[in-house]
Amino acid sequence: MEKFFSETRHLKEKHPRVHLLIVVLVICFSVSIGMLIRDVPHTSFGHSLSVFRDILAINLATAGLFISVLSYSAYRILSIRLEQKTADFFRNKEDFLFARLFSSISFTHYIEYELSKNFDYLEVAILQAKKAHSFSRHLDSHDLDNLELQIDVLNNLCYYLASRGKKEDRDTALEYANVINKNIPLFPEKEDVLWLDTVTFARKVYSKETQKTLFTDQE
Repeated sequence: MEKFFSETRHLKEKHPRVHLLIVVLVICFSVSIGMLIRDVPHTSFGHSLSVFRDILAINLATAGLFISVLSYSAYRILSIRLEQKTADFFRNKEDFLFARLFSSISFTHYIEYELSKNFDYLEVAILQAKKAHSFSRHLDSHDLDNLELQIDVLNNLCYYLASRGKKEDRDTALEYANVINKNIPLFPEKEDVLWLDTVTFARKVYSKETQKTLFTDQE
């Protein structure tokens, strides 16, 4: 008996609609049996059987209507969930593509800055990298492709901020450097070339010794 009640509670928790349907069917069947038992002493067996058949037909029709309502409700719930998952999927793809696009644009302007030493190009590179970051931060970081793009975007933005070397960028640049450094073990191919170089560069620019010279020159 204890096992029966335990399984009943499990069914109610895991499948509430199925549990409700079973309860309704049991009630309908119980009402039918009750009405039949009530009529048996006063009527012939054939008449009682006819009454039982009519009541059973009504109960089955009621159960069918109830099942139809539950089926439609389940359909609507599944439909809404599917629409939400589809919307999330395409939103994720859109954010991914825009993050990569703006990251590429920012890198192009940074190359122009390196060649010309025109700080206007560096400012544009930082602006575009921030746009890339605004898209990449919405991606699901549990997906390694998304996470790699997120860190690539931070890597660019961190390097550009360190290249500009403004005092007000210090906390942001070092925060990005710490995030990059934390994720290097997940992508060992990035360690020797890109990400570790950015971490080292940002920490060097914003070290206490460098700050004294750099920020004094800016003032």
